[in-house]
Amino acid sequence: MRIFKFKKALDGESILHLKPATKVEICFENDDNEKFYSKLLYVVSEKEVVIISPKNSEGKLVKLPQKRRYKMTLKTPRGLFENLINIKDYEVEDGIPIVRIVFLEPTKKIQRRQSFRLPIEIEFKFVYYKGENESYSDEVLKGLTMDVSNGGLKFKTNKDMEEEDSIRILINIQDVNMVIKSTILQKEELEIKGEYKFIYKCKFEDIPQKYKDELSKYIFEKQRELLKSGKLDD
Repeated sequence: MRIFKFKKALDGESILHLKPATKVEICFENDDNEKFYSKLLYVVSEKEVVIISPKNSEGKLVKLPQKRRYKMTLKTPRGLFENLINIKDYEVEDGIPIVRIVFLEPTKKIQRRQSFRLPIEIEFKFVYYKGENESYSDEVLKGLTMDVSNGGLKFKTNKDMEEEDSIRILINIQDVNMVIKSTILQKEELEIKGEYKFIYKCKFEDIPQKYKDELSKYIFEKQRELLKSGKLDD
């Protein structure tokens, strides 16, 4: 079944066939540093949808000011769709806190650039905690990166962790010691266990701008070296 009925007219992409539970991401119109997350309940019309009340990155319900304008991104199997929105009203429907959203312009399909993942091995240290109410462990653990991007790491370690666990990474990039809070996204247990038992993917959380700049510079320089040596396709 098609998620969207595409229109080539000037009125943008149709959302009438959007399915319930489609993932929604919201940010302020001119500031995408803070994001809020929700799911679609149903489509009212091409200009109005109803979503579950959004949560912040910590999983807490938030009530966004109705006087502000926001950008909404709809994450579908057919791609990302975006619109400028206003919050029409907050309600409770069948015991569920909901938000009525009004679209301010035609819906458009967008392409989000993926961060380049630099294949490189760097030894680093980390500590972790499991659960919202627990403090970080005193145990200092070792990891080895498999790739690095501006948004996170893929790495090997012997520590058995779970998805959604949090870790605090200490890694040296270009003689800069970076301490970065991260969240485990994926876990893989190695069938043939050698020096390491597990592979994880993690995403960085609230990374300082100075670290972003250093990472971008480092990754760009290494990417250029790989391209020149023929070890990476352009």
